[in-house]
Formats: sequence, structure tokens, C-alpha cells
Amino acid sequence: MEKQIAEGFVSGKPANTDTKAEKKRLRSELRQIQSSFCADAERVAEESESVWKQVEETEEFARAGRILLYMDIAGEVPTLDFLMRWHGRKRFVLPVVKGDLLELREFDPDQLRPGYKGILEPDGTTPEVAPESIELALIPGTAFARLHDGKVARMGRGGGFYDRLLPQLHCPLVGICFSFRVLDKLPMEAHDFTLDALCSG
Repeated sequence: MEKQIAEGFVSGKPANTDTKAEKKRLRSELRQIQSSFCADAERVAEESESVWKQVEETEEFARAGRILLYMDIAGEVPTLDFLMRWHGRKRFVLPVVKGDLLELREFDPDQLRPGYKGILEPDGTTPEVAPESIELALIPGTAFARLHDGKVARMGRGGGFYDRLLPQLHCPLVGICFSFRVLDKLPMEAHDFTLDALCSG
């Protein structure tokens, strides 16, 4: 599916003269909201179930054999139960941080280890996967905003890992998040890719 690159505020207003500062402010605000949201275990479970149900009902998921996912950190929709539910029926791929890039490797529940910032990742013994072979990518993020053309703006955590990976993917890109991460607008820079869809709580 065709990707778009957005710049300025996605609401259509002129570009912010200090987009990086605005992103930093939003990340700080969302960390505070995250703390109270994650303290409500029942809501976290309900929204997580809703998100994965949305994913499972899409045609893109039904068609895809090889799917890029992620191992969650605090404030992200948990993935392990979903991975195990479909393991064996879908071929999941997880990112591994290598310097300032993301290497993609097949998921094996018995071959995981703590990696970058303690995030679980394949231990290096599972096969490496070419980005162009991914058939569906389920992407986390700090914040998302739905655009008028049906695309979805995404803001990451500031490391730029997905910014460098997304241009290499030639498949549907779907954002995954809890409801508190869906905003009316986002500050965007030239390197920020928009996604094709969003599944949120």
C-alpha cells in the first residue's frame, strides 16, 4: 500500500516552528497519563482484548502469513498472549535493536532474551527476515492521530528506529495502541511516515 510522508501539524495548520519541542512535550504528558491508565488493570485487559479482536477481524490479518509484531514495554498493548494464540498458524517476526537500526528475526517463544532496555527479543539463533518479505506490520507508538484521508499519523519514542525501518516495508502498516494514545493532531516531521490503519482501545 502506498505510504505518505506528512510534515507540520496533521490537523492542517501551519508547521510548528519547534516540532521537536512539541513532540517532547507530548511525550511527557502521555507518560503521566500512562501511569494512571496502567494502574487500572481491568481497563488495560479490556482494551487489550478489544485491540486484538480488531486485528483478527481485518482482511489484512487473514491474508498475511508473515507478520511483524513487537514485544511490549510499559504503556503498550501486551503482545505475548496474542503471539502464543496464533503461533504456529502465523509466522511472527520481532525487531532486534542493532546500533541505530532494527534487525528482523523470526519469533520463537523458546529463543527470547532481554535486549535493548530490557525488551525481550529473539536471541540471534532464529532466522533473520528481510523487511520486504513482511506481509503485515503491527506497529507500536507513543501517539497516533487519524487523518482525513484515512491514513494514520504516528509519533514514536524519539529513537528513530521505526522511522528507519518503515520505508523498507512494502505491506499494510497498522498502528497498535491504547485509547489514551489517540490524539486529534500530531506534530510531524519530513521523516515521519503515516500508517494505513489503527487498532486502538
